[in-house]
Amino acid sequence: MRVWSLDDGQLVAVLDDLPLLTPSLEFTTEGRRLIGANVDGRIYMWDTTTWKRVRQFKESQPEAAWSTALSPDGRLLATGGMDVSTQLNPSHVVLWNLESGEPIRTIRFAHQAIGVRFSPDGNWLAVADFEENVYLFETSKLTSAP
Repeated sequence: MRVWSLDDGQLVAVLDDLPLLTPSLEFTTEGRRLIGANVDGRIYMWDTTTWKRVRQFKESQPEAAWSTALSPDGRLLATGGMDVSTQLNPSHVVLWNLESGEPIRTIRFAHQAIGVRFSPDGNWLAVADFEENVYLFETSKLTSAP
């Protein structure tokens, strides 16, 4: 992947270690990290000052990760999964602790979770599935012990 400056059109960096087919990228709120979710389910993080990869999460999304969202406070990452072989397979949304890279909660869906997004105040997580449904989850209930 190539990173270009919108100010002057100059090439800023080349991320040679960005896996092919990384459909979702997300900057942290302060802009110091770039997070990428890959179709093989792996999640990576790069430092935007050096453009070097600083982390690969130990665990992976159960299927291809197609969408990501970062909570407004920068503590949580949500990933939405989708099985690319068929739209009929179940999928998962995983809520991650961004600091540790550990999963906090995994939610199973009957249909593919194609979009995830936090509300501006971070109190809600919206999940859109392939069947045109939108689900709302209270973030505090997802992060508390089951």
